[in-house]
Amino acid sequence: MKTATNFADPLSPLTICKFDCPLPRTLSTVIPPIADLLKTGLTAAQIAQLLSSTAQTAGGLLQQQTSREAAQAAQAMIDRETTAAKQAAQFRPIGMTTRFGTSEFKFDPVTGQLTSAGYTLSPEAKAQQDRFMALSNVGLTQAEQAPTQFAPLQTGATTLFNLGNKYLAQTPEDVARNYLAQQMSLLQPGRELEFANLQTKLRNQGRLGLSVAQGGTMGATTPELQALYNARARQEAELAANAQQLGQRDVLFGSSLLGQGAQTMGNYYGGQQASYAPFTTAFGQVQNLEQLAQQPLQMGAALGQQASQAGARVGQLGLQGAGQSVALATGADATRSLGAQSLIAAGNPNAMFGQSLGNVFGGLFS
Repeated sequence: MKTATNFADPLSPLTICKFDCPLPRTLSTVIPPIADLLKTGLTAAQIAQLLSSTAQTAGGLLQQQTSREAAQAAQAMIDRETTAAKQAAQFRPIGMTTRFGTSEFKFDPVTGQLTSAGYTLSPEAKAQQDRFMALSNVGLTQAEQAPTQFAPLQTGATTLFNLGNKYLAQTPEDVARNYLAQQMSLLQPGRELEFANLQTKLRNQGRLGLSVAQGGTMGATTPELQALYNARARQEAELAANAQQLGQRDVLFGSSLLGQGAQTMGNYYGGQQASYAPFTTAFGQVQNLEQLAQQPLQMGAALGQQASQAGARVGQLGLQGAGQSVALATGADATRSLGAQSLIAAGNPNAMFGQSLGNVFGGLFS
């Protein structure tokens, strides 16, 4: 262990180890020269304490400088890794081409950000799409003409509705009563003629006043008249039965007319809806070709997303590794300055080295 060799120059190199480890010459800016300290009237112990404090301060400043440089280097490393992670995670879709179209992506040359995206149909798909568009225009014209073309169905449905309501306006009893009255009116002239002929026949035979008992509560009459009235009674019973069936049949018939009217009206609207089929079919093919042309755009975006996710994972790993490196590089062991620790130890009066240094200065200045 060497000691100070030149006491005439208080700022001469001071060796504190077997290697030449000169104290920083900036100490002259921290404390005044020793010769000046002696002029102040300070005791040797006070000067030794001042030198110890100065050594500790210089060691602390040197250690702070070392820690600061390590922190700045760590910050630069984190910044580099962050920039690399952001670039790796940036969304970069890939332009692609299929039989039906080509995708195109444009980026800002400065920021690298995506500014626009689009696709272009292939010439074949574009030509087919144009033809389908022409067909869709024809189909749209047909759809516009459909209301006029199907108007007769609407008129027929209205007529059926009106006719059916007329049949349903009367009850089955009213229909039967009207039918029976009409039939009796039609039969009345023939019945009167038939009765007059029978009367003439009986008169000519001299049996006009002849009557035969019928039995029970029935009055006496001639057999011919009885047969006539019996025939009329059977005829009227048949007419009554037919009238009842006719009333029921009219109700069912009116109901069927309404059903036919509803079906006809349904055909009217169904025909108009069906008239859109040529247009929707052709337009659907146009949309189908458009979707096929969009596939390169979707595929390129999907690949760009996958690459962005993979890049983000890589960037995350880089940041994790940088974080571990920063933790090691800024730790106490990595940022410990040997020169600073030597100065701190030299200035510590409680340490053996500090005590020895104090004794040397004390002996010197006494």
